[in-house]
Amino acid sequence: ISAGRPIVGTGAGTGLSAKSEEAGGTDLIIVYNSGWFRMQGLPSVCGNFPLGDANSIMLELGRVVLPVVKKTPVLAGIFANDPFRDMHVFLKQVKELGFSGVQNFPTVGTYTDVYRQNIESVGISYDKEVEMVRIAHELDLLTTPYAYTIQEAEKMARAGADIVVAHCRGTVGGGSMEADGGTGRIKGGEMAGQQRGGHSGKDVTAAAPGKAGISGGVDPD
Repeated sequence: ISAGRPIVGTGAGTGLSAKSEEAGGTDLIIVYNSGWFRMQGLPSVCGNFPLGDANSIMLELGRVVLPVVKKTPVLAGIFANDPFRDMHVFLKQVKELGFSGVQNFPTVGTYTDVYRQNIESVGISYDKEVEMVRIAHELDLLTTPYAYTIQEAEKMARAGADIVVAHCRGTVGGGSMEADGGTGRIKGGEMAGQQRGGHSGKDVTAAAPGKAGISGGVDPD
């Protein structure tokens, strides 16, 4: 960060992808369920729908990616709202398999408005993703969570996040979707400014898809 060099994280849906990414000099390789869908010729958004067990798909990909990666840290995309997994137990298993860190994907942060309110009201919440990051931090796993608002970024920083990724929505045909779209969603620059405006507390890096990370402090209170 101090050298002004971007931290590059790349998703891998196959062992060949992971090997190519490492050869290309990526800093982090992320394995999440959407990578499997991409390799089937499908859009990443499939990872947000009930088309399979997200955490099981991630584990299966991990078993083919981890053995072929030599030095690059590999992160696991964790569906923290999985009702059939205890995150304390599951994250220990993830670490034992050889993953170096975690990211919150699939994430409820993708959703807005009435649908977001509905799923939050029945306990499928962003706060569970924050708790997952807290547990991962205690296990000494690198944590690089997605955040969609300044408030979500602050929650993740307080939970011990190492890198907060300002998710500016998805990409479409090589370009990006409109970052705000009238929903009040965060723009990467807004989050970076907020991180730099922090006072005391944990150092955290703010990053965004296609953006260089910016180091700053976030008040844990």
